Amino acid sequence: MRARHILLVADRTACGEHVRTTIEDRAKEGPCQVTLLVPAARPRRGWTWDEQTARGEARRRMEAARAMLRRSGAAVGTVLGDFNALDAIRDELRRRHYDEIIISTFPARLSRWLKQDLPTRVAAETETPVTHVAATDGVGGSDIMPPARSAAA
Repeated sequence: MRARHILLVADRTACGEHVRTTIEDRAKEGPCQVTLLVPAARPRRGWTWDEQTARGEARRRMEAARAMLRRSGAAVGTVLGDFNALDAIRDELRRRHYDEIIISTFPARLSRWLKQDLPTRVAAETETPVTHVAATDGVGGSDIMPPARSAAA
């Protein structure tokens, strides 16, 4: 049986329980290779930021999520993407074929990606099935990676 290739797009929700259970469910269906794409989003707080710090924080979230996802039974690779989530997804889809795209977001009332209609926009640009999973309303609970604190904070 050929392993399915799944593109998992997540940032601050990458370590969420909803992500873990979704990937565990896919792994139970058969062999799968998950590529976790974390767009290097700019920090939510503060007026100023620099690319190096933003990429470092995204890399930290990506590594924590990779460790969690490996315990789910799927093979997991990672990609640190563009600052714009849609551009990051486009870049990865040019690089490789995927059987499914899973986009993880905060709940609708908090999600910047849902305000941008990211899942619908991705689905309109590809024939690959797109699945949207959202964190529970327990934002700030253990299902969300907290933002990193800089030494200056």
